[in-house]
Amino acid sequence: MEGEKLIDEVRIFNLRNIWENCVDSNPELLEKFTVKDKIEEIIKEVPHGKPSIRRTLKEAILNQIQIVGEPTYLMKKNEDKRWERCPLRWKLEYLRKNFWNTESEYDFNNYQEWKETINEKSWRICIDEQGHPHSL
Repeated sequence: MEGEKLIDEVRIFNLRNIWENCVDSNPELLEKFTVKDKIEEIIKEVPHGKPSIRRTLKEAILNQIQIVGEPTYLMKKNEDKRWERCPLRWKLEYLRKNFWNTESEYDFNNYQEWKETINEKSWRICIDEQGHPHSL
């Protein structure tokens, strides 16, 4: 039951982001659709790869999926001050508050560049349950 609730939260989070990106790149969509319309119909109306204010819709969603799916990027410290995977809810809060921040994007790109090297830990982000990043 809790797994289904988390899946619903992820779905709602992504639907909101898709809607905002579609409208950013195509303001005329506000005249045709509402948030309650099927998201598939809205996406079909957006030309593939058309840049939005932030970036293309496809890039934005793929980047979010990568961040959520990366097991060693967004971390938390446990009581013993050791690295530990943070819960999905924390990752979603981080994305909600920081995803369009260019510094956050820069950090993730650097993490990917240094992944699987001795410097990987230097680019990990430690977050709290509200999704706020903290220095290590």
